[in-house]
Amino acid sequence: MLISPPFLPPRSEGQSEEQWLDYAMQAGAPGDGAYPVSFNMGWHGGVHLTAPDTSGKAERVRCVANGTVLFVRAPVARQNDINHPQNYHGGWTDNGCVVIQHETDIGAGPEASNVKFTSVYMHLAEVEPAVQVGRKIYRKDVLGQAGQIYGSNQRKIHFEIVCDDENLRKLGGRDKGGLKFEKDGRTDCVYGSIYFWLPPGTKIFRLKPLDSSATAQIAADVSGQKNLSQTLPIPEVHVVQNALVVELYYNCGDGQYENKGSALTRTYDENGIPIGSIVTENEAEYQLYSRACTIRNSLPASTQPPVSALYEQLRFGRVINQIREKPLSADVPHWREISYPGGVGWANFNASQIRKYSDADLPEWCGWIIADDSADRDSRCDSDVVLSLIAPGDERTKSSSIQTKLRVAFQNPHVKRRLDRVICKIPSEWNVKTIDARWSWLKQKSDVCPEPLDDKDYALLRSHISTLGFETAALEGALWHWNPVMFVKHFRKCSWLSLDELAGLLPRRSGPDPAKPAVVPWGTAVERMRPYVAELNMAMRKYGISTRLRQAHFLAQTYIETGLWRTMEEVGKGYQSRKKDGTLFWAAPAMEFYQAFYGRGIMQLTWPDNYNSYGLYRSFPNVPDGHVYKDRRIDSRSLHYWSDPRGRSRQIVGSSQSWAPRFDPDIVSTDSFNACDSGAHYWVSKKIGRNLNINRVADKGLTPQEVGRVSVLVNGGGYGFVERQAYAKFIERYLHDDVGLNENTRFAVNYRGTNHDVYVDFTPQRPR
Repeated sequence: MLISPPFLPPRSEGQSEEQWLDYAMQAGAPGDGAYPVSFNMGWHGGVHLTAPDTSGKAERVRCVANGTVLFVRAPVARQNDINHPQNYHGGWTDNGCVVIQHETDIGAGPEASNVKFTSVYMHLAEVEPAVQVGRKIYRKDVLGQAGQIYGSNQRKIHFEIVCDDENLRKLGGRDKGGLKFEKDGRTDCVYGSIYFWLPPGTKIFRLKPLDSSATAQIAADVSGQKNLSQTLPIPEVHVVQNALVVELYYNCGDGQYENKGSALTRTYDENGIPIGSIVTENEAEYQLYSRACTIRNSLPASTQPPVSALYEQLRFGRVINQIREKPLSADVPHWREISYPGGVGWANFNASQIRKYSDADLPEWCGWIIADDSADRDSRCDSDVVLSLIAPGDERTKSSSIQTKLRVAFQNPHVKRRLDRVICKIPSEWNVKTIDARWSWLKQKSDVCPEPLDDKDYALLRSHISTLGFETAALEGALWHWNPVMFVKHFRKCSWLSLDELAGLLPRRSGPDPAKPAVVPWGTAVERMRPYVAELNMAMRKYGISTRLRQAHFLAQTYIETGLWRTMEEVGKGYQSRKKDGTLFWAAPAMEFYQAFYGRGIMQLTWPDNYNSYGLYRSFPNVPDGHVYKDRRIDSRSLHYWSDPRGRSRQIVGSSQSWAPRFDPDIVSTDSFNACDSGAHYWVSKKIGRNLNINRVADKGLTPQEVGRVSVLVNGGGYGFVERQAYAKFIERYLHDDVGLNENTRFAVNYRGTNHDVYVDFTPQRPR
């Protein structure tokens, strides 16, 4: 899902994602547009956001995700008549409005795809003329200008996000209650932090056990040296009394450079209250591949699982792609250092009783609450869950007003965290047909309405609501309302891209010569990406290519390697080409030596050594006797150079060896999963000096120098250098949050002493 805030101010140097989002979405306080309730305990299904001020101008209101316009109302011009319904409550309130329906994917399969939600932008002082009912609209498109709410001297909007029952189940995995801890969380959709629920009785150990020991053993110290043939049991240092939750979070390039590849574990009780300190493992994410290899090598040869399955366990706490990988047995431990009440120790996350979840499960310890208050069809909060947060237990009977209790509740960080994450099913406040059903309770005295409205005051309120309300089928009946600020923040963790989003990232016009661009129409882009949507997303999710920065680097490289996703096989397939005079030549100097092991997949895997590395990683079985390889240059007796055999003098110094009976290299191009997975595997297993993982280079930024460095790591030379630079800039425009308007750009890059002139055409890839 690609989603942005409705305001997109420039991001300051060094500003974190959380800091920027808080600046972009400055939400109102209780009684001034906070979510989910107002001071009189009426449900408030959205938030009032103040438009950030950039260089003396209020930021324009923008569409948060791709969608279709359902409703538009141009604002009524401001009037000075104090009796005008929009001058209610002490000042003018603008009634310009736009309603948009969005459709996207957050994972694979029917319960995580074609997900729909609706966004509402109210109190606009201006609406762009191009915003019209039935039109497609795209993330970051300008909708209009924020207006006034009750005479405020700041430009504000009411921002709201809603969905129906079916789409709540897709977005959150359920539509009522909490997690039952009877089974692991969803696998069709996994993103953000990974959580481990440790039930009472879980043992925690003082020392780190051997990677091969599910029963907490340590190598014996014999004559001052560790001896793996002799092991000793480690006594537990703690046994869990009350269930704990441990969060495993990979930094994914965030933070200071030395911490960008770190993994962190945080421990909570079941209510989300932190326990102990955060435990940090530096370089853990960058070293996932090497750690998975180390664990496999520590296990008995007869029971060694594929490294790819171990990698998945380290990344997600379990094997989530069970179509391609077998689940690991309980004999394969997953040791992590964690805090517990009283200290720090080691727990085995692959113990059978431990449950695994991710942010996609909306766990209650993160504050998520599902509250259905739709039965009475009014707008008064009657939810016991919400009321107990605002005034727990005997607090409800105390003499202080509900307004005071609400202020106190919002000042408690833990309570506010939960109130911010209530997903409430209530009637829309904009439905003009249900005003009386929703608000007539204000005419009766109650604990939440100590001073009821008389008929005259109620009539004024009703008239005011009528000028703001409207009719649209999308907002009829009770709907699930999310805190829209939390919705945007939460689903920005979900890096899954839908078919339309992926197709939109393919340049429509590209190439170094603006007079003769290569053109990829929308329909072509869609059809090129269609066979690979799930597989590409699964690869990026598994290998941590889950930030916009990493995705921009990664996708830019795949574009040149695959000819903008036109082919999964190197042009020429390692055969000589023929000149017009009939003579043969090698199109690339190294092609003479790799031949049948020509480039395949999204990163154009080349040379037997790279194919073999991927085959060992996946534990591909050997082909049976008599197998006929797709490429007849490979047979049971053929010999092949496994890497470039030429020395510095360009003379052949390497030797050749047999490939058979290993797997058929053809499966890297003909199987869509292998095509994508092999490219991402190469990305995280590529050596950079003594280190691994191209993500560590991508995390430095998207400068021309970093794009150049990644290009050399992927291709080994300068082929397509200019195009790779241009693709990265194009992807950055449409994947990130910048709002650049230039139609094209040129910039010069000097890389390793060579000057390159880069031209980028920013023509959007959209249906016409």
